Amino acid sequence: MTSQRLVAALLLLLLASAAAMMFAAAWQHRTLSAASAASAAIAVVAAALHFNQPFWRRHGIENAPHAAATAVHGSTLLLAMIYGWGALAMFAVYQLSGLYWRHGWQYGLAMALVALVQVYVAGRIAPDPAGSGTGKRLSRSVNGAAAQGIAVAAGLLWLVGSGKLATVKGDWAANHIFIAGGFAALCLTAIIVKTHAGLAKS
Repeated sequence: MTSQRLVAALLLLLLASAAAMMFAAAWQHRTLSAASAASAAIAVVAAALHFNQPFWRRHGIENAPHAAATAVHGSTLLLAMIYGWGALAMFAVYQLSGLYWRHGWQYGLAMALVALVQVYVAGRIAPDPAGSGTGKRLSRSVNGAAAQGIAVAAGLLWLVGSGKLATVKGDWAANHIFIAGGFAALCLTAIIVKTHAGLAKS
């Protein structure tokens, strides 16, 4: 499967996941909602592993800066996709399913903005066709991804520790999005840092 087909398949799966979560919310089917959210997270992480593994296996890469830019650029776009999925799922669940949670649109909008920021970052670190890397911008983007990962980890720890996963209110579906999206974001952050660190030593 080509990378274009892989991305197209991934986008379709994320759309299907958001749609399934909307129906699950309408039917009050929490298991289906959780499974749908998990499928999105697993798919994005699997795509990131598929994309990054070649960079982990190769030694003595001829143009490591260009390879690093290529790897981080692709993984950052995947990070944008999982935040975009989170936004879409939030809006689908809390605007179309009938399930009510007053903060749904706020978190959906926040996730959409973060997705746009990730797209912008990916554009800034896109590999130079001539073969050069992006230097300091690439390092800053990796550091930013690491900081974002720490923030996500803190948020997930708070969510789990607060006992909110056992909620009887309408935010139960949002919790599925937070857990699945947060897990995927953490995995992508770790992949970005690992790949960049490995290529920096090449």
